[in-house]
Amino acid sequence: MHSFRFGIMRRRPLSIHTRYDAFNRWVGETIMANGTTTQTRYVYDGSQIVLQFDGTGGSDLAAANLSHRYLWGPAVDQLLADEQLLPSTSGGGAGGEGYNLSQPGNIVWTLGDNENTIRDLATYNAGQTTIVNHRVFSAYGQLLSQTNPSTLSPATVDCLFAYTGKAFDTATGLQNNDNRWYNSITGRWLSQDPSGLAPDTNSYRYCGNGPTSEDDPSGLGPWDDLPTEMKGTPWTPSLQTYNSILTTALGLAGKIPFGRAGAKDSVTGNIRISGLDTGNVDEVKKKCEKIGHAAREEKDYGHAEKKVSLVAEGIIVVVPFTVCQDCLKYFAKLAKANAREYIVADHKYIWKFYSNGTVAPPVPNSQGGEFPIK
Repeated sequence: MHSFRFGIMRRRPLSIHTRYDAFNRWVGETIMANGTTTQTRYVYDGSQIVLQFDGTGGSDLAAANLSHRYLWGPAVDQLLADEQLLPSTSGGGAGGEGYNLSQPGNIVWTLGDNENTIRDLATYNAGQTTIVNHRVFSAYGQLLSQTNPSTLSPATVDCLFAYTGKAFDTATGLQNNDNRWYNSITGRWLSQDPSGLAPDTNSYRYCGNGPTSEDDPSGLGPWDDLPTEMKGTPWTPSLQTYNSILTTALGLAGKIPFGRAGAKDSVTGNIRISGLDTGNVDEVKKKCEKIGHAAREEKDYGHAEKKVSLVAEGIIVVVPFTVCQDCLKYFAKLAKANAREYIVADHKYIWKFYSNGTVAPPVPNSQGGEFPIK
């Protein structure tokens, strides 16, 4: 159990004790403020919270303290519904409260966007769907407002999950992304990537300051999120490999049929590629179907890494953006399907994909800052 304590001016101190299990999952917290103790506990199915218990006082929470049941979809952090159980008149839970387990609660349907951020909460009664909470977020996930559209007043129905479908702790104002806590106001993590393999030279900033195009559901680098059976043995690139990567990068601009080289950047001198985000998605889908790869989300089929792979020559592929986890899985299946090894270099890391479908831990790309394409 981890805990921290801070004070509020002219009031009694607020103490928050945060609990984790052996798998580093946030399983609850106890808040002591102004002489009152409130408790929350979470029950998981794998990496998702499926049950929530709430109560007051110092007694252990009981079955009657079950307050929420959550329904999840097949995509990453795709929350479908929040069943909010009704208060019980018997008061069988800790603190004399409790919830009625003998009948269904209020079903709140959660409507998410392309990043699974819960934008709207809806109810369904007598054949009619009603939006009871419309949420507005900043680009980095700060909750700016919650409004009931029918009354234009502050919403009274809420949900634990918010930005990118992750749990938001109202007591601290922080978001739990499994392995790290995230502050949506500053757009920064509270700690470095615990694996030490963050996909960014600044391991505190969120998604390389690109929150509208990427998300980080686990708080880890993309290699750490891979299934154990996909994690391959480490390797060390040779000088010849570095030279080959640089040579490939120099010739990349003229080999992309769906884009063309733009003018050199006046500041960095790097050649920039236009057209990487348009066209050839259908070709990528055909390639994915052939090797048995289903992208995590529809937008992932349009990633530049996959498009570059369509025209890559040899085993070395140079891409202009940081490789995401979905693209790691794509290249792993590509290597296995073609029974050959691949080396993929972005401007931060060099990735090696073995012919057995595993991925070596990334190696920092010491040449990345000198690539002619970024």
